[in-house]
Amino acid sequence: MSKRAHFIVFLLLFSFFSGLSAQSVKQLKKKATKENIPWISFKWVGDSIGNRYFDKAYINIPLQIENLPYQFDAQFDLGAFATIIYGKSITHYASFSPNLKESRDTLRIKGKKFPLYKNLTLHLDKVKFPNLTVVKLPGFGKEIPLDSVKTKTVKHIGTIGVDLCANKTLVIDYPNQKIAILDEIPGSLLTKTEFLPAKFNKDDRVMIPFTIGDKTEYLMFDTGSSAFPLITFPKYAELITDSKEPVTDSLGISSWGSVHQMYKKKMNKKMYLGKNQVKNEYVYYSDKAASSQKFFDDNGIFGFTGNVLFLDKILVIDFKNKKFGVIQK
Repeated sequence: MSKRAHFIVFLLLFSFFSGLSAQSVKQLKKKATKENIPWISFKWVGDSIGNRYFDKAYINIPLQIENLPYQFDAQFDLGAFATIIYGKSITHYASFSPNLKESRDTLRIKGKKFPLYKNLTLHLDKVKFPNLTVVKLPGFGKEIPLDSVKTKTVKHIGTIGVDLCANKTLVIDYPNQKIAILDEIPGSLLTKTEFLPAKFNKDDRVMIPFTIGDKTEYLMFDTGSSAFPLITFPKYAELITDSKEPVTDSLGISSWGSVHQMYKKKMNKKMYLGKNQVKNEYVYYSDKAASSQKFFDDNGIFGFTGNVLFLDKILVIDFKNKKFGVIQK
């Protein structure tokens, strides 16, 4: 290109940018760097657990099954390794879509075989997830009467499990009540994220390192356990509490149809996530602490933790590269 041509191009560019206000240039830069993240909104659902009411007991996500013109929702539960549709709740909708016919394939869970839906399309809020394999849980859920099937009320139909995040990156934005399931971590979030040396088991459930007292202990992160900062077995609770301190509360907890008693006691150890002290003074414990002792041993965990510790944060969980990160708000 000749010097004259270079000069003309320079004049054209100069003319273009000089005609823009500082605000316009700022907006252009913002537009160029803004990422189109397909956010999925969620809502908190309150519930009475034992004799107490928790306003953030569960996370529910708007759900559409196939192209059915009905409003559903499902609990978002990273403690569930499979996405599930409740057998009782789906009964009167099964004839509306060919993909809501059970396949011959089954999935074995804890020694029992469960039927599967194959090639099912789910829409989480407005985001489409095609060709899914979804577990049907016979006899579970609330039966929807035939005369209520086509009403506009939202029907609770199932559970969204960790399987939808396989080889993806999950972003949970608690303050703004939304999640995203992405192919990779957005650059705008990557630079803000503090990653921790987390572990993932074969089912993609994530275990987060906490410092409790002077020890590093791993807690399994379970979004289905919203109300409790730390759940464990009595023998582990004894390590972080004073034997002379009284039990401060007792709650009857329902988990997948079974009810067991949970006890609350004040901790005598400080708890940290990375360099930040966790605002948690209590441990909850039970002989049936969300799972079996064998599960604890096999996964090397001290207990479970839920959403309550992260309500002012954004979490970035990279299931492909096995990374867990926190963005402080």
